[in-house]
Amino acid sequence: MRLIATGDATALYEHPHPGPARVLLCSTASSRRLLTDPVVIGSAYRHLVRTAVVEALMMFRADRAGGEVLSTDRMSVVTILRGGLSFGVEEAVSTAYGAEADVSFVGTERSADAPLKVVYERWELDADPVLAGDIMASGGTMTAVLSRLLAASTPRRRRPRAIVLVVIGSAAGVDAVQRCVAAVDPSERPQVTLILLEALFVLPTPGTVPFPRFSFDLLRSAAGSTPEFEAARLASVGSLFERCVIYDGGVRAFTPSAHVTDRSSWWSTVVDRGVPLSALGKHAAGLSSYALPPPRWRRHLPWASQSGVDLDLIHDLGSRALRYAERTAIADYVHERLAGGLHNDDARD
Repeated sequence: MRLIATGDATALYEHPHPGPARVLLCSTASSRRLLTDPVVIGSAYRHLVRTAVVEALMMFRADRAGGEVLSTDRMSVVTILRGGLSFGVEEAVSTAYGAEADVSFVGTERSADAPLKVVYERWELDADPVLAGDIMASGGTMTAVLSRLLAASTPRRRRPRAIVLVVIGSAAGVDAVQRCVAAVDPSERPQVTLILLEALFVLPTPGTVPFPRFSFDLLRSAAGSTPEFEAARLASVGSLFERCVIYDGGVRAFTPSAHVTDRSSWWSTVVDRGVPLSALGKHAAGLSSYALPPPRWRRHLPWASQSGVDLDLIHDLGSRALRYAERTAIADYVHERLAGGLHNDDARD
């Protein structure tokens, strides 16, 4: 992982990844708070997401290749309905660059017994490049939208020269996008860039997680994070043991009371089942790597040789969080968090 741009409390990394799409990781104060504070909901949540997108796009423009892609006063934006609405990419384009945007809308539908399908689409693609944002787990929604976007051009739907996707997403989702883009004839393939906020998260491995979760939950790992996010999440013990790093973005943004109810219900189920806090630390927070001594731990990190990273501090934070998980009863942890509204506290020894 290579650092390519820095700013005030921000950093942009290039993450080597097999496939034609370029993969970047962006760390900002807004996205770090977004992904370590599950209590933020409603309009405050939407504002935080949109601020994170603005900051990521401004960092991307600081990159030479990004500056070339975005050197235009008009762009196209694809708004993916529900979760993608929170990303406010149209407003971000205006705020970050002072550019106007043509806006397309795409809606998808999924069910347990049927594949995901596009159920609504309105395209306005007269400007280039094309930008979109969403929360991406398996990549099904994003690849469905990309497939429509990359379909044969028409007078009203010409193929774009460049596509920029700002996502909170998983490594599996990135793999799916890479396959989708690779399927396009190289002579007609646009330049595709994925900007992931803070990390390449991981999805649950079926049959290995001893607590209730969904297949699309985004779980954490040191190997997939930027060093800035790794330090931030380990210092926020109250966020480490959540079922998912982001939960359902559409629910958090537009029906926040349902998010509060669902999250409280999940914690009640965890307590009823007697799931150890250490199990949550292992499977949801990726704390197992901090049981390793520092030399072995560093071997698994893509940023271990990055200058300016305090590896000793990060390993110490992870070790403290692991010890906290191992010695704290789940009922005590949940009682303390519920009494305080399930807010985050700093890491403690």
